[in-house]
Amino acid sequence: MGSVSNSLLLAATLCALLGCVLAEPKKPSCSCTDVDARIGKDKHLKFVRRRCWDSFLKGECDRSFMFNTVKELPEGFCRISCGRCDCCDTMNSLAEKLELDDWIWAMETAGLTKFLYGHGFEATVLAPKEGALDDMLSNFGWSRKEVEDDERKQLALAEILKFNMIAPVRTSWAVYSSAFLKAGMELPTLFGKEDTLEIREWGSGGTGFQGPHNSATVQTEDFDNPTCKGYINLSDQYLLPFEEPDHLLEEPSDHFVKKASCQVAELTLYGGEEVDSIKTDSATECCDACKDSGECNTWVWCARSSGCHNGGRSDPVWWGTCVLKFSNGVAKGGDPTTLSRDSTTPYHSGHISKAPKESFKETG
Repeated sequence: MGSVSNSLLLAATLCALLGCVLAEPKKPSCSCTDVDARIGKDKHLKFVRRRCWDSFLKGECDRSFMFNTVKELPEGFCRISCGRCDCCDTMNSLAEKLELDDWIWAMETAGLTKFLYGHGFEATVLAPKEGALDDMLSNFGWSRKEVEDDERKQLALAEILKFNMIAPVRTSWAVYSSAFLKAGMELPTLFGKEDTLEIREWGSGGTGFQGPHNSATVQTEDFDNPTCKGYINLSDQYLLPFEEPDHLLEEPSDHFVKKASCQVAELTLYGGEEVDSIKTDSATECCDACKDSGECNTWVWCARSSGCHNGGRSDPVWWGTCVLKFSNGVAKGGDPTTLSRDSTTPYHSGHISKAPKESFKETG
């Protein structure tokens, strides 16, 4: 089921434990499934191919495996994320109902249209009311026309918008409704996992969100407007991840360097010298971590919920373990060594098509 449904089911218990300060969230108008696409032998479907949101982003909604399901799931995988559920709102359709024209303009101009129009987008969004956008742009000395004409300003706007989006709970992917919020909590944002917002209880029917440079308030009646898999909360101003966006406007800037592409192989275990091991919530995030590393050019990700065999590693490999590796074969322009590739291999693997500079090394 969708993350909003998960939030509603858990809200009462967590509220009692956390001492919640806000009202019960509004219930979504309908319920549809959004089961991640799975693959496996004899329709046991043990292995998560990838999360529904990632499948949507990769354009897989019309692929045949989306409908190769068990009889208990006749509607197919990823019904919400693939837009086959017409009784719930996208961020855009709900924002139109809430008359958030400025926020819609900002999202479209910043290039965040997949977040805006994707049915499966999972986040709790702080969307400032009308007037807040122009106030922020004025403080930066920008006009809307300047933002529309300057890709660097659009990038800065996108970073601000993502900082006003609370990421879902890791592993369960449940989104935060007001019933989960308690003063003192620090919430991760889509701007970055280490860049958090702190909940502050302002009183007078309002709850504050404190960022590193300013704060915003959401009134109780403006919380928990549900989309298919998220919420929109109406705030009074944009929270800023930086005091001034100057570092994003300099040229040349690493922010505008196109990252190398990833080549993904499902149910495959690649070899290579281990560089690091981290936890990610998807193979896509594992790929991104490899891109961002100065040494990695090959990665493997554990896709089985019960964990994976250790693949030669001494420690257990849990679901979501992302092992970053270096492959001399990839560094020389070839392919990584394949250690295992069949229906029983619980890993997804990939490699960066262009090796990172200064990362080539010889091994004995």
